[in-house]
Amino acid sequence: MAVYHWSGGELLEPLWFGADEEGLTEFALYLAHSPHDPVYVLVDVVEEEFREESMPHVVGGDRRSLIRTRLNRLFRDPTYSYAVVQGRETDGRRDDRVLFTALIRPDFLSPWIGQISKHKIPLAGIYSLPLVSETLIKRMPVDSDHALLVTLQSSGGLRQTFFNRQRIKLSRLAMMPPGETPGHASYVLGEIEKIRRYLNSLRQLPHDSPLDVYVVGNGRLLSDITRQSPDSLTTRHHLFELDEVAEMAGMKAPYGSEYSDGIFAHLLAKKRLPNQYAPASQTRHYTMYRARIGLIAASVVV
Repeated sequence: MAVYHWSGGELLEPLWFGADEEGLTEFALYLAHSPHDPVYVLVDVVEEEFREESMPHVVGGDRRSLIRTRLNRLFRDPTYSYAVVQGRETDGRRDDRVLFTALIRPDFLSPWIGQISKHKIPLAGIYSLPLVSETLIKRMPVDSDHALLVTLQSSGGLRQTFFNRQRIKLSRLAMMPPGETPGHASYVLGEIEKIRRYLNSLRQLPHDSPLDVYVVGNGRLLSDITRQSPDSLTTRHHLFELDEVAEMAGMKAPYGSEYSDGIFAHLLAKKRLPNQYAPASQTRHYTMYRARIGLIAASVVV
């Protein structure tokens, strides 16, 4: 786990905690000596599922009830689940198009959230990195209706997220081979081809145009991709240096990392998106924090 502090509109260097009992103990000690500032938890894991379905177009409480029923049906454990309406069908009764997402193994997150709650730290929300990446794709020069965003994460993962008209449809995290090897580009290209075929099987891609792939990485990886895989009838590559994308996200140069984690964390901290995954029981300290700030502001105004 990486913990970033937000200061002066920028992220500071992260603190790292191992994903084990020792790391959890160190995290608890850190929280015990930290100010009670709001916390935004950004999750980037393999065990996240995406389902797109149609749903009758209703509003208000009826929509919330229908979404909750659908989440309970789609996911075995909907503790950390979320739904977003992405538009409406163009024919028939014009149902809503809804993306349903969930963390399908919530037990990995519970000990960390438990420590945040135990120390009464205001938890603003739990967020999906793929969902936050919608914010990034809208800042990049993407002019294709069908785009695949490819990034490398500090967990050793290769994150691939597919967008249709800049709305996320699905995402996949695959583990990269260990070490700095020339074979990285071959592996990345192989994974891109796998997901392209999968998208084709889902009929998510048009038959008469290539998939536009936006790869964010360091110079060596991008050079190897350029050399090993020229554009073809099925795939067109758009390559971006990390410093370049960090600047698009509003960060100061130089970026200083070979991974994209900090870019997504920066966007989340800057945009302060509404909570996605955290149930109300886990954000109660944040609700109290907001109420307290509101009372202080009201007192100042009076």
